[in-house]
Amino acid sequence: MLSTCPFETPLSLSDRDRQSMRTLAQRCVNETLTDYEHVLASKSGLPSSTRWKPVKRKENIVVYQDLLALEEIKRRKRKARSLGDAIESSHVTEMASSIGPAVLRASTNTLNRATDTEPKEMPKMIWMGTVECELDDLMYGLVSQSDEVTRIKASYSGNNIQDFATLATLETSTPSDPFYGLQLKWEVNSALTKAKPVWRCRDFVYLEATGVTTSCVTGQRIGYQVLHSLDVRGVPELPGRKLTRGKVTIYQLFRQKSKGTVEGG
Repeated sequence: MLSTCPFETPLSLSDRDRQSMRTLAQRCVNETLTDYEHVLASKSGLPSSTRWKPVKRKENIVVYQDLLALEEIKRRKRKARSLGDAIESSHVTEMASSIGPAVLRASTNTLNRATDTEPKEMPKMIWMGTVECELDDLMYGLVSQSDEVTRIKASYSGNNIQDFATLATLETSTPSDPFYGLQLKWEVNSALTKAKPVWRCRDFVYLEATGVTTSCVTGQRIGYQVLHSLDVRGVPELPGRKLTRGKVTIYQLFRQKSKGTVEGG
């Protein structure tokens, strides 16, 4: 692990950026909950076979890929190629280079506006399955721990985390809402280097939201964990440390299916 976090902590964020992050996190939770409730309302209790294709199975867990999202990615790539040809033919690229990156960069806020939506090239996948535990126990395990506790857990859990830091805390848990939290985090993960030793470790900057809400459809308690990559001023890439900046988007929901069994998706 690195001896010190290479970034300022806590990271200085404007009120506007903090509110943008809160809004983004809540939108991600709401949209994911809506999708999950549609699945629960179906007769099979499983994702639609016309939209979701099972791509991996392990014990009680099945991973599905969104065929519509995959087609949308292909459509965007085709559109981007067409747009690139048009730009090149009209010499707009020369105009952009004459403006200079400093001017373009100065016109944006700390929170890159491109982060208001999912990374464009990331296919959407979901998993459905069960684990043997209680919902509260599972959520206690997901709630953000201190950086030191996270490092200790990483040293023996085999989760491939090489370094970790909480860059900013936007919301914290309370006695009445012990699972609620919203933090901006940085993480170095070596999972890909084990599969491909020639690859560099990846580092990630992401917003993490955790909590428990109530389904408007079923009335059940639903636990959630959202991880969503952001591009944030003050957290530049670190090629000098042989790290490649990656993107991560993970939305997880959990409900107590029966005593001792939690269903996730």
